[in-house]
Amino acid sequence: SQQRLSNRKNKYQHKMQQVAFWIESHLQDNLGLDQAAAEFSLSRSLFSREFHRHTGMSFVEHCNTRRVEKAACVLSSTELNITEVALNSGFSNLSHFHRQFKANYGLTPGAFRRKMMEEGGR
Repeated sequence: SQQRLSNRKNKYQHKMQQVAFWIESHLQDNLGLDQAAAEFSLSRSLFSREFHRHTGMSFVEHCNTRRVEKAACVLSSTELNITEVALNSGFSNLSHFHRQFKANYGLTPGAFRRKMMEEGGR
C-alpha cells in the first residue's frame, strides 16, 4: 500500500541524512560501498537501495559528484595546482578526475578555472 511505502522511505530518511553528512566529512578518503554500509550497520544491498531511493543516484555517483563539486570550489578560489586539487578532493587517479569533472561541468578542470577567473575578473 501507499502508506507502507511512505513508512519505508521515512524509516531510512534520518539514516540517509547521517550517511550524507558522513560522506561530506570523508570525501578525501577512499570511500567504498561496503565500508559505508558497515559504518551504518546495513547490508550492502539495503544500503544501496535506500541510498539510491533517497538521493536518486548510486553511492559512487554521489561521492564522485560531491568530490567534483568540492574540486570546482577549490579551483575557483585558490591557486592550488590541479593535481593537488584532485588529490585533496578525494581522487587518486588524475585521468578519472578529469573525466568526472568534464562530465559534470563540460570543461576540463583547467578550462573551468580559466573561465572562473575571467568571469571573476570582470
